[in-house]
Amino acid sequence: MSDKEIDSYVQGTDHRNISAREAHTVQIAPEITNNGLGSNTEYSPASGANVLLDNGRMMNVEMPDTSSIDALAEFRKQETLAGAMRDRGLYLRTLTPTEARIEVEREYIPELKRLYGYVYDAKSALDEYQDDEANFITKAVIQDVYVMMTSPEYKKIHCHGPLHYNNTILKDSDLMQNWYEIKRSSVAALPGAASYDIWYLPRGVVQKDLEVDSAERAKAAYISGRPALVRTFNRAYEIADAKKKEFQKALAEIPTSEGVIGLFKQCTAMKNEIEKSGAK
Repeated sequence: MSDKEIDSYVQGTDHRNISAREAHTVQIAPEITNNGLGSNTEYSPASGANVLLDNGRMMNVEMPDTSSIDALAEFRKQETLAGAMRDRGLYLRTLTPTEARIEVEREYIPELKRLYGYVYDAKSALDEYQDDEANFITKAVIQDVYVMMTSPEYKKIHCHGPLHYNNTILKDSDLMQNWYEIKRSSVAALPGAASYDIWYLPRGVVQKDLEVDSAERAKAAYISGRPALVRTFNRAYEIADAKKKEFQKALAEIPTSEGVIGLFKQCTAMKNEIEKSGAK
């Protein structure tokens, strides 16, 4: 379609359906969008894009059916894979048993090594986890009570600077009477002041008192963490085992020298049988 024909159509006239591909080819849609010819655009999956032109006429641009496109792409993918498998089978039948075995081993063995590597890594991670229970709990308690201070016994307050601390926090009667300030840690700089977090414990309670409850929580966390590692190991093993069975099946389908000789013997027996029946 020439530029003159495009201009004639856009300035145009009768309501007409065109495909998205055609609209793109003749560059109608870009002109409508970029040059301000269209004053309103509506879209619905069923009808496509309805573009209202300045001359009051409506142009409908049919949108492609993405579900059909996806389905066709998947079909072609599966067809390609099936064709590749057929071609592979035909190729292997042209080889001697030894050559076919080498070809199958070249295809499967590197992949099996990689998959069994995942199995070994998953088992090592599980063994290390199971052998490290005491260290796991100790580290968790240190983080919970002394470093991150995430233990629920703490009261944490964010302070926005000296004025906030002096005029608000120090005047909190509950804090002053019932809580003991543990730590003030500067975490950010504000204009003219420092912003920091303050942790409190009830008066009469020291950090050492928190270790028992923290250890119990760490123990529960340790126990709950093991199933995930077991699932990872089982999944890695299942994938490797499935590939191993596929490898074994591929090897079993390779004819052996004995099998070829057996076929020859069967053909010889058939020939003898036919010759005897002909003699009668």
